Amino acid sequence: MNRSTLRIALCLLGALAVAACGSQNDAIGGVDLDGNEVQRGGIFDTVISGTEGEAGWVFMFAEGETVRNRDRIVGYARDQSAQLTGRFVGAASSGNTRRASVLWFDKILVTPEPDPDADPDDPPLEPMLETRVRTAVLEIDIDPAKSFSGQVVGDGLNVNLSATYNRRHYERVSGVSLLSGIWENLDPFGGELLRLDFNSQGGFGGRDIDDCNYAGQVYEINRRYNLYAFELASACDEAVDATGLATIEPPPVNPGASPRQRLIAVVPARTNDAVYMIDVSRAVTP
Repeated sequence: MNRSTLRIALCLLGALAVAACGSQNDAIGGVDLDGNEVQRGGIFDTVISGTEGEAGWVFMFAEGETVRNRDRIVGYARDQSAQLTGRFVGAASSGNTRRASVLWFDKILVTPEPDPDADPDDPPLEPMLETRVRTAVLEIDIDPAKSFSGQVVGDGLNVNLSATYNRRHYERVSGVSLLSGIWENLDPFGGELLRLDFNSQGGFGGRDIDDCNYAGQVYEINRRYNLYAFELASACDEAVDATGLATIEPPPVNPGASPRQRLIAVVPARTNDAVYMIDVSRAVTP
C-alpha cells in the first residue's frame, strides 16, 4: 500500500484531557456558544474549475491561529483523487481576503525509464501511478458563514474556487470523546481494510489489511466547531511527522437502513512530500 496517500488510512491527532459535553448530533446554530458570530472559518462545499477540470471538493479551515491550529487550510476532492494543504499567511487587501501558500497533491501516470541492460524481448514497462506535488498560492474572498470565492495559481495550476458554507457540518460541538471506539474502512463487500481504535482522550492505534500498524492523537481546536487537529505519529511502524485537520461528517438527513458516520482527515507530512488521506466510518447507534 502506498503510504503517501492512505485513502483507507489512519489519522493521528493530539489529545485533549478535557472532553467536550454534548453530542456530535447537536448543531449549535449560527452563533457560537459564547455569542460570537462565526468569523472566517468553516467547512465549505466547493466546486473547482480550470486547469484541473470541474469537480466537487470540500475545504476546511478553523477560525484562526491557535496552539492546535496553525492557521491551516486543507481541501480534498470528493473522489479523493487530489488534496490541497497549506497555511494562511495573513490578510491580503481586506480582512475577509485571505492568502495561503499551498501544496496540491494528485496522482499521475509515469512510464519508468527503460533499463539499458534489459533483454530486448522483455515486454515494455507499464506506466505507474506516482504522487505529484505542486506548489501554488491560494487567495480567497470570504463572506463569513456564507461562501467564499477565489483561485489557486502556480506550477501549472490555474483553478477557480466557488464555495458554499456548510453550516450543518461545521457548527456542531466537537470533543475527542466523540471519537471513542472502533472506526473502519471497508471494501465494497464489507471486508475490513483498516481498523482504528480511539480512546476517550483522542489517542488511537490501528492496523490495516497489509499488517501496517498506525498510531496518533486527536486534539480539539475549538469545541464550538466540528474540526479537529489531526497528528500522525507512526505509519507501518515508522515514525511520521504529519499534522492536519479532521472532521466527523454529520449523519445523513435521510439515513438508509444501515447509516454510517464518517471521520475524514487530510494530514500532510511536515516534509511536504506526502499527504495522508483518512476515511473511516462506523455504524450510527440509535
